Amino acid sequence: MKYTDIDYVVFTDAARCVVSATSPPCLPASGALAHLLPTQLGDPYARPTYRYTPLLALILTPNLTLHPAFGKLLFSLADLLVALLLHRHLRRRGTAPASATTLVSAVWLLNPIIANISTRGSAESVLGMLVVGCLSLAERGRWDGAGVLFGLAVHFKIYPVIYGSSILACMRRGKGWGLGWREVRFGLVSGGVFVGLNAAMYAM
Repeated sequence: MKYTDIDYVVFTDAARCVVSATSPPCLPASGALAHLLPTQLGDPYARPTYRYTPLLALILTPNLTLHPAFGKLLFSLADLLVALLLHRHLRRRGTAPASATTLVSAVWLLNPIIANISTRGSAESVLGMLVVGCLSLAERGRWDGAGVLFGLAVHFKIYPVIYGSSILACMRRGKGWGLGWREVRFGLVSGGVFVGLNAAMYAM
């Protein structure tokens, strides 16, 4: 049985279409913005079964220009960053002893399922990094940064949108019902990133 996940093959084929726009079955990107760029980009959706953001195909173009395992390395590094963020998050809260925070990081890092998912070539660790990064910034009250990561996470895969209500509830904690400027600003920042990325990808 091959170790590499079929999704990784799909990602790499989509990246190949991005950098090799004229190689069949790839097609040149047809958006208005694509014609203004100095280099010709291809359409990742020319690859059948590619149903992800074009941003992922763009990020993984080094699979073709540097090394075929670039994406797996990137996904594994995202796993390491998640462990670091979890460790710092618990240390910052100060509600758990140092041994417990180390244990949480170890459970993440030494979990064979986590390692298997990333090293086989699944991009879920990138999404996890964005979500945990958003949580980490939110805990420090850096709501603009949290909004950027939240918008990016929802663009990357739509389902993190369900965390929006929890984030807003956290922002309104102890303040009753309704929305204040901070909540509206978070919505504008995260929504702006989401819409901006979608518009840019569509324009290409």
